[in-house]
Amino acid sequence: MSAIDQLTFIHVLELMLAAAAIGFVVDRFRALLFIAPVDTAPYLAAVGHALADGDLDEARDLARRGSPGWVPAVLELGLGDGDGSDDEADTESGEGDHDLFEQVAEFRYLASRRIYPIRVFASLGTALGMLGALKELIWMFSGDHGLLALKAGLVESIAMQRAILAMALGIAISIFSLVALQIVKRAAMALMRDIAQANDLLDKHGYGSLTDDLADD
Repeated sequence: MSAIDQLTFIHVLELMLAAAAIGFVVDRFRALLFIAPVDTAPYLAAVGHALADGDLDEARDLARRGSPGWVPAVLELGLGDGDGSDDEADTESGEGDHDLFEQVAEFRYLASRRIYPIRVFASLGTALGMLGALKELIWMFSGDHGLLALKAGLVESIAMQRAILAMALGIAISIFSLVALQIVKRAAMALMRDIAQANDLLDKHGYGSLTDDLADD
């Protein structure tokens, strides 16, 4: 029998799950490891120097140029829209802080809930692997083997090959997902620490604060 003939419905499900897991992980890697991060220490130092020198326009320009990074997005909201006309009104009304709060809340969601499906992929991989192996064992002992039963050991050989393939695919999906989960969790935690540092910088120079909210993370 060819390798294709050995595939069962469970194996096909596992391959589909693997494709979905890889696609989702690549998307999260791209967002959390390549798009969202910036070189935080020198970047915040540059913005801090601009604010210390009273050059708000330069600080805002640095924030805009850092897009689409998360820290620059927080700084851009915290420092205002750039023309200075509505900054005082926004400060008095709290609108600026509200926008900043919403942005940080969105980033927190992306850093936590949006990576939860990776754990689900790991659990499903393990479950499908065990289910596939169990299904083959049941078929080996009590299934309808037809003409396959005419050759001694053929049924057992096919069942064991399919069971091993199901377990191997399931374990591979689970390991891949768990390793990816640890990587994106570390990246997400680092991003939230960077955002906290950006908030501290804004707070230091009087541009709003989310210190109490970020302290909950």
